[in-house]
Amino acid sequence: MSEPSKHIYSLYQLAEHIRQFVERNYSAQYWIKAELHKLNYYSRSGHCYPEFIEKSDGKIIAHMHGLIWKDAYQKINRHFTRITGDALREGINVLMLVSVHFHAVNGLKLVVHDIDPDYTLGDLARQRTECIERLKKEGLFERNKSLPFPILPKRLAIISVETSKGYHDLMSILEGNEQGFRFHHTLFPAFLQGEQAVSSITAQLKIIAKQAERFDLILLIRGGGGDAGLSAYDQYELAAAVASSPLPVLTGIGHSTNQTVTEMVAARSFITPTETANFLVSQFQELDLKLDHWHATIHQKVDVYYSNYQHALLELSRRFQLATVNTLHQNEQALQNSGHSLLLNTNQILQREHQKLCEVWPERLQRATENLMYQHVNQLQVQEEKIMLLSPEATLKRGYSIAYYKGKAITSSQQVSVGDTLEIQLYEGKLVTQIQEIQHHAS
Repeated sequence: MSEPSKHIYSLYQLAEHIRQFVERNYSAQYWIKAELHKLNYYSRSGHCYPEFIEKSDGKIIAHMHGLIWKDAYQKINRHFTRITGDALREGINVLMLVSVHFHAVNGLKLVVHDIDPDYTLGDLARQRTECIERLKKEGLFERNKSLPFPILPKRLAIISVETSKGYHDLMSILEGNEQGFRFHHTLFPAFLQGEQAVSSITAQLKIIAKQAERFDLILLIRGGGGDAGLSAYDQYELAAAVASSPLPVLTGIGHSTNQTVTEMVAARSFITPTETANFLVSQFQELDLKLDHWHATIHQKVDVYYSNYQHALLELSRRFQLATVNTLHQNEQALQNSGHSLLLNTNQILQREHQKLCEVWPERLQRATENLMYQHVNQLQVQEEKIMLLSPEATLKRGYSIAYYKGKAITSSQQVSVGDTLEIQLYEGKLVTQIQEIQHHAS
């Protein structure tokens, strides 16, 4: 039995049939939502050949090629950037107005006529919210803020681009501050916007973390780009890397709208690199003022201490002199009383023993009386000499002296410096001398 004849079509005939089918059934324009997987922009022609995908549970369930003509791309991208603050880029979800076209050679394509930036903006806002919630859930949102902030942040690891205006603004202030405060910095170059920004910045953060002991702070500096290109700073990978940094991170990425997630998790965030630099200089200024205040306070307390010490010394000397005079007076009175008592006793004894002794013992009695008087006088002289030896005048008379600097007695070589003029109080008169050399001896 012979087989029925086969109806054979050429490839072109099939393609043409498909084209006609598409034109008849898909002649309208459609709003389609999808992920912009690849942009494929060609600067020479100005045309763009994007690829769109849709995922479900992390798997690609649809994949189609698109086409954006030069004029349409310029108009769409300009409007998109103005609304979202970022240019069209890969990895974002878009809502686009397309028409379906089929070509025998180029196949099926979606010709993009317009893209709604509000849809993407809403999707980015959703992603931003999810990023913040995830960071809070993982305990990272406040982590960098909780790190101890250095008292004097002078060793800086700067993530930026050497040719960036923001970097030059920062360095101009740090190196040209009027007080001459010196900062030590190391530049870690990175892409600050675009598709490579996240991976580039996080890579540099990892490098810095391995040598964290060399630095006090990390500065993430970007400037001159306005609010465009900031979407990278709302992505979880970058925000988590900043939050997890072992060093406090300061951001100055040059924009004035709402904070990005990366700025939210940083230890400090500033609108511009200039503001960042001014903050660092102010830290030095505040510490400088505190040191001046502490120096003045210490100097004042030392002056008060030595003034009180001098007054106490003078009061002690006055009391010592008074005590000496009182003691001498008391001893003199006691000696007089003793003399009177001795004389009275002697007379009584003489009267009582006159008959007994007769003329035999007058000479012996006279000698005994003289010896007794001599002993009492010697005792009084010894006590008087002891008292006189303890007086300041006697101390000076033995060759000792008191050194005064600016009217204050000094007790340590630490209180004066070479070239200072001293007054030396001697027993008789004063000497004025200038210090030529100081020898410090440990106590």
